[in-house]
Amino acid sequence: PARTPRAYLPPAVAAQVMITPAFSVDQDAASVRVTVRAPYIRAKAIEVAVGERELRLHAKPYFLSLTFEQPLVGDGDGEEGAAAAGSYDVDKGNLTIEVKKANPGERFTGLDMLTRLLTPGGGGGRGTRGGGSGGPLIQELDGGERPAGGGCESGDDGDDGGDEWRMPQAIGDNAGDRATLCAPSYGFNCGHSGAFAPLGSASSEVVELPTPDSTPAAERRALRLVAERERFDPEHFACDIADEDSMVAEALRAEVWWTHENAGAEGNKDGAGSAHCAREDAAAGSLAEHLASVSLEGARVASGTRDTSGVGSNACKVGGDGAVDRGGRSDGVKVHLTEWEREALTRLPRRTPLVDERERPATYLGLVDLCYAYSHEYRVCGGDFTAESATTAAQLSASLAWLERWESVREVAEACVRRALCFPLLRSWPLAVCCLRDTAAVLRCGRRGVLRCLLKLRHLMERADEKHLLNRLFLDQYCVWVQGIKSRGLRTLGNELDRFADALVEDDIDLGVSLTRIRAIVVDGIDPEAARGDGGSDAASDDGSDGGSDGGSDGGSD
Repeated sequence: PARTPRAYLPPAVAAQVMITPAFSVDQDAASVRVTVRAPYIRAKAIEVAVGERELRLHAKPYFLSLTFEQPLVGDGDGEEGAAAAGSYDVDKGNLTIEVKKANPGERFTGLDMLTRLLTPGGGGGRGTRGGGSGGPLIQELDGGERPAGGGCESGDDGDDGGDEWRMPQAIGDNAGDRATLCAPSYGFNCGHSGAFAPLGSASSEVVELPTPDSTPAAERRALRLVAERERFDPEHFACDIADEDSMVAEALRAEVWWTHENAGAEGNKDGAGSAHCAREDAAAGSLAEHLASVSLEGARVASGTRDTSGVGSNACKVGGDGAVDRGGRSDGVKVHLTEWEREALTRLPRRTPLVDERERPATYLGLVDLCYAYSHEYRVCGGDFTAESATTAAQLSASLAWLERWESVREVAEACVRRALCFPLLRSWPLAVCCLRDTAAVLRCGRRGVLRCLLKLRHLMERADEKHLLNRLFLDQYCVWVQGIKSRGLRTLGNELDRFADALVEDDIDLGVSLTRIRAIVVDGIDPEAARGDGGSDAASDDGSDGGSDGGSDGGSD
């Protein structure tokens, strides 16, 4: 009997003995082209099989099985040999397979979402809930909605989507019912429990939550707020205000990829990003003059104070109370995934997680503090992440550090700013709010921009021995799930986050001491030692005002 070609083997069987090659997919009006990096193969041994929506390639030792959302011309749909054509570049080691579209002129979507293409059935047939305990493997869909599909291109999101992150009115009751019926759950889609039991006391190296497997979700937030108040250091915060030539100014001027019209590789120093947040220059370099150059609530710089022709429309400006404003907003730049990012997509789990409808808003909101952790670390490091980046990013994200579950934009945004003022080296209000706007800009870039953040965070955690568990709990499944969602929903979430940042002031953040009072003390020239707590701030403020009226002129002459 004739031997069955390897290309016709079930993907699950073939993948056990084959290597998945690096590949890319593009298209024209009539066909789809798959370019495979496969050096040193025998051209005569290449086997290709084309189904209605599936393309399988075998060229020992490589095997590739791709599933598309739109139909192809299969092997049995036309004349023999008409379904696919190929060529092999021996010098470059690239194999190109061209497959005809069943409907010429139809635009295939999600061709750079490589994990989705590699998932059997396109991710639409089978899924996993979270990856931990329980959950539905089969889900009834409404009106033909296909959440596990390849999605749409960033500019073609359809009419649905946009409010998936909004929390239903009864979500609190549902969450409470579940907490009483089972052990505390956490992670993506609240799909994990008991993951920290094998670690014992070593779990403190992964998360800050003291007993993650026994602390109910309702108690995590209260514990986190107390811990953040204890962690906040008024002196550190005051010093970052007072240091006129600090790294804060450099971070605010950093070039970032999410404002560049052709956003490619992250961290490209040769024009791949444009200034997103710029600190206003003062004639005398004084921080006090700088803070006074913009009005409250992040108003624009008064006309005639300086030439702003060189500042981009997305530049962040710092107000007199530390508020930050960005002059202009866009719908998000178009992001092109890099070769490293495409390769990283092929290494993700090839199972599409199904998100419980009750958890869908919280899952969307979880993207906010993950992207915030990335954007803050990117801006501070100038795109060159360090050995400490994994630890800092995990501290900035309350989802990772405290296994938080969010119910509103306000909750997650305030948590981001609070933690940005408690943990990193630079604890600056303008920087914290600027990164909040950065996060909104990343969300407006659509799923590719968000995917870039998630892939980098996953890479950082993978390299940190004590943090790799966070990939299994959160980032692996987030990276797969986000490839199939609508970019429109992310952009709507980004706009809502921007509106919240517009109204956010220092008095909204309760860290046990008035941030506004600390700023007033520093800007008025009083010793930052007086900013040690509310009592110290009150006394320092009173002493400063008395001293200013009684002997200010003498002190000035001395």
